[in-house]
This record gives sequence, structure tokens and C-alpha cells, in this order.
Amino acid sequence: MVELQRVGLVGEEGELAPLLRASIGALADPLIVIQVEII
Repeated sequence: MVELQRVGLVGEEGELAPLLRASIGALADPLIVIQVEII
């Protein structure tokens, strides 16, 4: 998570950055499932 925050993909609260969210939204026609595994 810290790495994602460092590159600006995830905000301090763990929310997706607006740019990333917009990109995912553009690709998410009609549905996309994102699975993140933190090891």
C-alpha cells in the first residue's frame, strides 16, 4: 500500500487516486473486478 501511495495511485486514506479511478472507470464497461492481494 505504501508503494502505491508513493507513486500517487492511492491516497492517504487508501482511496484510489482520481486519475486512476477515472482510468478504471473508462475501462470498466460494463463490469470489472479488481483483486488486490497484499502479501
